[in-house]
Amino acid sequence: MLGRVCITNSLAPGTKDAAPLPSDSLCYQQKRILMKDITPEDTVIVIDDPTYMEEIASWEGHCENLNMIKIGKELIHYLGVSETAPYTLKNVKRGYWGTEAASHQANDEVYKLQVTINYGYEGIIPNMALQDEIAEYYAEVAKKSGVTLYDFDGQEFLFNNGHGYYSAKRFFHKMFDHAKELEVPYIRFSGATLSEGSWHYQSVWNVGGGRNLYDVDTREWGSTTSQGKDLRDVTYANYYPVSFGGNFAIKDTSFVAQYEHIQAISIGYGATYFLTINQEDVEKCPQKEQIFRAIRTWEEARRANAFPRSIKKLLMNPVYDWTLEAGADGDNWVLYQLVDGKKVKAYPLSRAAGY
Repeated sequence: MLGRVCITNSLAPGTKDAAPLPSDSLCYQQKRILMKDITPEDTVIVIDDPTYMEEIASWEGHCENLNMIKIGKELIHYLGVSETAPYTLKNVKRGYWGTEAASHQANDEVYKLQVTINYGYEGIIPNMALQDEIAEYYAEVAKKSGVTLYDFDGQEFLFNNGHGYYSAKRFFHKMFDHAKELEVPYIRFSGATLSEGSWHYQSVWNVGGGRNLYDVDTREWGSTTSQGKDLRDVTYANYYPVSFGGNFAIKDTSFVAQYEHIQAISIGYGATYFLTINQEDVEKCPQKEQIFRAIRTWEEARRANAFPRSIKKLLMNPVYDWTLEAGADGDNWVLYQLVDGKKVKAYPLSRAAGY
């Protein structure tokens, strides 16, 4: 399955619709009026109303570098506004994000833009019309490239245009409708949120990755680690598949027992995960062949529905160590419980009827 990670609808600096020619279909928080003509060199920008203009424009973290306005086709960064007339923007930087500083006339509209956050997610939020086009574009990319999986990181940005769950539902409706028109096979996707707007379409709930969801070294879930993310109870209760997210990179220090454990926990909880790999790191791993072989063995047994509920309950316990061996016929496996690396108990498994 060919896939890619996307920052959903975030229009990053230097990308189409953001810069160097920002679209006129960007979402904005406030609209003001320019009170005086300005040249490309001017940094004194006077507006008609300072209300809310002192706030840092970001839904979380209040990222100062994203605090910007748009006049015409120019993005302008600023921080603060004077409290008394004439209401003047402070700390102005013209031609922001590689846009071209230009002359603007009194009575031109000044838009304070709706933006995202930092941490690699920097971008501007599109309005609903442009977001519709972005949704259809994902279908077109799938048609041209053969992509059948998207991981929509930053999926919560779909809420930032002010339309809440409806925005998410509309986005995915547009994507799937256009994909059907293009005769694209069904697109699977995971996302950073799960909402009434997306669960009709979404395949997997994927919130973050790394040690934020599960720490394979300490065998702890996110409820006890850095970000407190633990989706087991929420998703298991409503049958929605949980995900470890982007995790468990194969590198020079990786060893096969780690991935036997990952597979056991994954199958026990019905979880999925994105295996983070790149050629350079994989080639440095002495046990790469054994790791891939172990993953294949577990996944073939999973596809065969060979793990009964009683076994899955055992696999959920992070204290236990396991190894799985395949039979010669492809329909049978033996699951061994390990203690100090030695086999202490065997559980025969077989392909379920109809699988």
